[in-house]
Amino acid sequence: PGGTSVQTPSAGPSVATPAAPANASTASIQDEDVAAFASGAIIVQEPFPDIPNNASWLLRGPYEQQYNWAVSGTNNSVVIELPERSLVKQVEFDTMMAGDAAKDVTVEISDTSAKDGFAKLADVSLQERVDNQVFPVSAQVPGRWIRLNVKSSYSRNDVGINRFRARGTRLTSTPFPNVSGTYTTNFGFGDVHISQEGSSVVGCYPT
Repeated sequence: PGGTSVQTPSAGPSVATPAAPANASTASIQDEDVAAFASGAIIVQEPFPDIPNNASWLLRGPYEQQYNWAVSGTNNSVVIELPERSLVKQVEFDTMMAGDAAKDVTVEISDTSAKDGFAKLADVSLQERVDNQVFPVSAQVPGRWIRLNVKSSYSRNDVGINRFRARGTRLTSTPFPNVSGTYTTNFGFGDVHISQEGSSVVGCYPT
């Protein structure tokens, strides 16, 4: 005898996973800011190194947020030497406190030197007076030197950026050199004596 046929219910409507925003973070929680001054990164090339608002402010922490890099004119470049050869996954900018914020910036990296061998990491368009602007890199290229090329600004004559960060991982680990010794200064205090034990450094000068 024929039984009652049972119709299997069809699958419900498919649910699409929303795409990540264009500026979504691609770095993981383990990634560090390899371009931080506190990590050993330094500015090795900039247009006006002797001005009070020089490019060193780009690499400082949020505790000095009231200061920023500010120069006259666009088409300026800044080169940052990282403490180690690194793989950068995303770049970040703050412009909240910049009076004349930079707008279009190209970020490059070199594994050759501070002057040659640069490859593009990202072309970014910054918002005015906004912190924590995050941009994934277009290609993960290892390197030791990062160059910021400012192409335009929200001001006709000036350009400013509060902070720059490069999230990624170090590919090398160079032992920190011992800096113990006596150093001559131009501050009128005489010689400064430095003593290092491991990662601890103390110093004093004659009084």
